Amino acid sequence: MTIGLLLGALLLTACSSDALPGDDGGIKEVSRTDSCYINLKIVNDVQAKTRGTNVGTAEENAIYDGILVILEGNGESSSTLKKAVIIDQLINNPGFTTDKTIDIIQRLPIGIHPYPTTGKLYVMALLNTTKTGFSVKNDMLYLNGTSLSGYTRAQIQSSVINSVGSTGQHVGLYMASKPKGEGATPEQVALQIYDPNWENSNECYLYDSEEAIRQSTLTYKKLILNVERAAAKVSVTNGITSALSNINLNGNNERHPQIHKMIWALNHFFTTSYAISGGSGGTLSPITFTNSDFTVYPQRSLSGDAIYIAEGSNTEVIVEVQLKDASSMLMHECFVFHPFFNDFTPNIHHYYDIYTSPEQYINYLKVGLPPENKQGFGLNGIDNAEIFKYATITTSEDGSVTFTLVNSNLTAEQQTKLAELAEWLGNHSKCFRDGKMYYTYTLGDIVRNNAYYLTLQNSSISGIGRPTP
Repeated sequence: MTIGLLLGALLLTACSSDALPGDDGGIKEVSRTDSCYINLKIVNDVQAKTRGTNVGTAEENAIYDGILVILEGNGESSSTLKKAVIIDQLINNPGFTTDKTIDIIQRLPIGIHPYPTTGKLYVMALLNTTKTGFSVKNDMLYLNGTSLSGYTRAQIQSSVINSVGSTGQHVGLYMASKPKGEGATPEQVALQIYDPNWENSNECYLYDSEEAIRQSTLTYKKLILNVERAAAKVSVTNGITSALSNINLNGNNERHPQIHKMIWALNHFFTTSYAISGGSGGTLSPITFTNSDFTVYPQRSLSGDAIYIAEGSNTEVIVEVQLKDASSMLMHECFVFHPFFNDFTPNIHHYYDIYTSPEQYINYLKVGLPPENKQGFGLNGIDNAEIFKYATITTSEDGSVTFTLVNSNLTAEQQTKLAELAEWLGNHSKCFRDGKMYYTYTLGDIVRNNAYYLTLQNSSISGIGRPTP
């Protein structure tokens, strides 16, 4: 037992210090010659570039992990990746304080000190990297399992990450160093922390020990790193509480539908992104919408949920509005008739009338089918009641309408003309199944770290929406 205790004591002493005991019998702490520390203040840059300032919610500002990237060279943009390190003090998720800052003292990887005698050192930060594909292994930055050793700062900036993150599941929205001197050419992303030509050691942002940082009274030695979210926030809410004044029910301009439910989805948007704002050259593929997948497409309701996406162009918001009639009854099949155009150009009054069932639609046609349409099919002398006496209507999922017009009391030639009229009516009719209509708004260019809030208003719905997204 004595031998075992002695061996244990010797092992503990060897792990504690390379120094020998002093006269007082204690172990003196000494700085390892390859140790190097940096004093940082990471600032969440909340000033949006367009559309106003968005300070973000607590979930949008939460920080769960981070990486410091150290680069070496004689120019910021051309400097190359030297080392990378996980930021230790983010393990317990301190998050941003009320002034949107995090103070960090971080030990840098072995190999930074002794400092280079020719090249300069630079640093930049990557935060909430869980879903991006970034990782650190053996003091080196990896992207999707591939080492980025030798990458320039510009190449890292233009690397394509997998996702801009999420506010759920302790993942967080990805943030990265923000280019400094916006509009400058080239923009500075990584900040200089060491220059061998600095004559005064106080100009350096690196320390040999953590104690030296805590004892320093030189407040300007704390390097400020500005970061910004790579995600843009998009949300849509329903602001309509009254009846839709621009749409008439069953041809009655005194009766108007109401909104039962609104949901929405994005079209042509990006989830992948460049690692840092200003990147270029990589392949960013948009997610596009098809008519058949609206029911399974990621949707958000009017409850105020948001979607976080990457920056991009030509992004659209598709809003699905489900209507109910004036007595708050849900609709099943709604029909619209456009006798002159097949593109539903909203300059014809019929564009604003919907008929809430096949029976209502047929009743309208019995009295409302223009004479010139009958004449065009050689049916001008036949009463509308005879033309639509046995009319039936069927609809397809895409909103297309099929008419069947038969009447054995008419001649064979007239019955042939009925079939031709039925085909024409189908081409000039649309059905909105379950009272669902669709409206599209183009956002245009999406900018990272911006919020886009859309509100559906009565004036937004100028006519009857498309039958399919």
